[in-house]
Amino acid sequence: WWSVRTWDAGGQAGDWSDAASFGTAVKSDWQGQPIWTSVPTLGSDYSLEADFSVTTVALGIKFRASGGNSFMWQIRGDSSNELRPHVQVNGTYTQMKAVKLPMTIGLNTTHHLKLDAVGSTITTSIDGVVVDTTTDTRNPSGSVGFRTGSTESGKVDNVKVTSAGGT
Repeated sequence: WWSVRTWDAGGQAGDWSDAASFGTAVKSDWQGQPIWTSVPTLGSDYSLEADFSVTTVALGIKFRASGGNSFMWQIRGDSSNELRPHVQVNGTYTQMKAVKLPMTIGLNTTHHLKLDAVGSTITTSIDGVVVDTTTDTRNPSGSVGFRTGSTESGKVDNVKVTSAGGT
């Protein structure tokens, strides 16, 4: 489900659109490319902030995405209550570790995420608490995106990406 809202030049918010949805189906021979691979590369050092809620099982946050390479942080709202950092290399995902979270993510509860990717160090905070620091030299730059589908879904709002220079 999604809805759209716009603001005019004076900053006045318009009404939200009616909620809408769409579905897709693929055949066994389907080939596709992630939608975020065609957006501009953000560089190597940036912060990603967003409000999120997991609505079914987990939500994936992709960053430093370039072609078939990226990092994907899977935040699980199921009983595991974990952050599962993954690295994607040439289209193949590998889970790097599983981090038990000190707060309950749960389903349909809004949390605030902050990812700081500076050099090879990625620091992840949820609700103002640092929950993980990972060092990895793969995928040094790229775009951001979100992953849902099949058994995983979530909502993301107030997304803000800021370069190390503050823009």
